[in-house]
Order: sequence, then C-alpha cells, then structure tokens
Amino acid sequence: MKKLLILWMIAVMLIATSCNDNQPSAQQIAISKVANYAQNGNPAPTIQDYTNAGVEGVNADNLADINHFLLDLEREDVDTRQEIQAIIDRLGLEVEDNSSIDKIVDKINENATLVPPSEETNTTIENNE
Repeated sequence: MKKLLILWMIAVMLIATSCNDNQPSAQQIAISKVANYAQNGNPAPTIQDYTNAGVEGVNADNLADINHFLLDLEREDVDTRQEIQAIIDRLGLEVEDNSSIDKIVDKINENATLVPPSEETNTTIENNE
C-alpha cells in the first residue's frame, strides 16, 4: 500500500510538472509585451513588465521616455531580454537618473556632427551707433 501511495504521488507530480511546461514564464510574457508595444503601441509596458523581463535601469522617471523610444522600433528589435537591455544601456538611462530626457539629448549631441553654414547664410550685424 505504501508503494502504491508513493507511485501515485510521483504520478501526480509528473502530471503537474508537464502541465506547467506549456505555460510561458513571467519573463517571456513581459518580453512579449514589450515587443508587441514596439509593433502596435498597445498596451504600454510598466516598470513591473521591464523587471519581469529581467531588464535593469527602468524607473518611474524614465519609463515614459523608454516607451516613447520603443514606438520607433520594430518587434524584432526588442524580442529578447538582451535586445531590450541593450537599448536601455544605449540610451544611458540609469536607475539613479532623474533627467532621462537630458541624458538622451546629451547622447545625441555627443554623436552629432556640426555642419558649418554656407557663406550665403553668414550675416554680419553692425552696430550703427
């Protein structure tokens, strides 16, 4: 009888385990939500979604900026944890950062090339005093 009970418990555990194998993990669900948002703009990922996806550097101060940036991307650009994290890192948005827009502008300016105006657009302002 004892052996039968042990076999029954093992069978129940195996069945329960096999049922859970088909369920996506919280990380997979969160990554899918971020990728879907990049594709169609709905629903917007939350801080918890990024946390569940295993991404670091997202907080209340930069969430809107990150989500706005994702709208310019394709699903394939953000369908893995590594891709999402690389984008966050590239934007330079850190957990302690309270000025994410300024950081983004600074990053853009660091990589920008200034083009001098042509001679036709140069003007001289004279003081007629």
